Amino acid sequence: MDSRQLFEDFCFYRQYTAHYQQKQRYHKGIPLSAEKHLKLFDKMIDWCKTRQINPRHWLYSLFATRRWIFAPKLQECFLMSERHIKKFRKFRDYAFYKRYRASQTPTQTRFDPNRDLSAASEQAKNYYVVRGQLALCMARMQQETFGYHPRSTICIRCVASQQCRALLEAHAGFDIVGLRARTQEACQGRGYAR
Repeated sequence: MDSRQLFEDFCFYRQYTAHYQQKQRYHKGIPLSAEKHLKLFDKMIDWCKTRQINPRHWLYSLFATRRWIFAPKLQECFLMSERHIKKFRKFRDYAFYKRYRASQTPTQTRFDPNRDLSAASEQAKNYYVVRGQLALCMARMQQETFGYHPRSTICIRCVASQQCRALLEAHAGFDIVGLRARTQEACQGRGYAR
C-alpha cells in the first residue's frame, strides 16, 4: 500500500460525489496537489495500520457513509477520524469498491509518473492552461503535472507542448515520451485504455 494509490483512489471517488459534479457545471474544480497530500496519505496509512484497518477500505467508507454527497476534506481530522471507526466497523456495502478494483488492470494498481496519465494530473494541467500559467505548469511537472504526455488531451492542445516535452526529456534523461507512447500502444493492443 502506498500513498500514491490512496491519492488516486481519492481522486476517483471524488468525481462521484454530488458536490463535485455540481461544481463542474459552473467551473473546473481546483486541482489537488499531489506533493502536498501524499504526506497526509502516508500518515493515514500508518494510522490505519495501528488500528488494523485496510486503508483503501477505510477511504472508500469515508465517501460511502457520506452518501457520496461531499468528499472528506483533505485534513487529518477528516481522514483519520476516531468517530468514524464505529461506522467503519458496521459498514458492509463494498459493491462500488469491488467494481472499481475489478476495472483496474494489474499494471494500473500502482501509479507510475514515467508512464501513467492520472485524472489528477490532467486536472492540474487544465487548471494552469485555463489560467494561462503554462510556465507554472511546466515548473510543477515533477510534483503535480508530470509533464507532457502523448495521451493527455490538455497537452495535445497546449501551445507550449513542444517546450514542455523538451523540458521533460531533459529532466528525465531518457526517452520518457517514447516510453509513454509505447505504453499507450501496448494498452490499445490488449484492448483496454489506460
